[in-house]
Amino acid sequence: MLIKNAIVLIDQIDSDIREGKAPFDAIVDSGVSRMLPVLLAAATSMMGMIPLFQDGFFVAFSCLL
Repeated sequence: MLIKNAIVLIDQIDSDIREGKAPFDAIVDSGVSRMLPVLLAAATSMMGMIPLFQDGFFVAFSCLL
């Protein structure tokens, strides 16, 4: 998922630069616009782990860490 997000971010930066934005502004604007999708994907992944906390195998493994 990290590689996919990095590719999309770099593509967005390149697109903004081709449209005439300054490189620094393109990096900042692209980073801000990509932050919400990345945070939402991380949040849904974390929420998807919640049911595992009641699973016997998962709880036993997490106690070893």
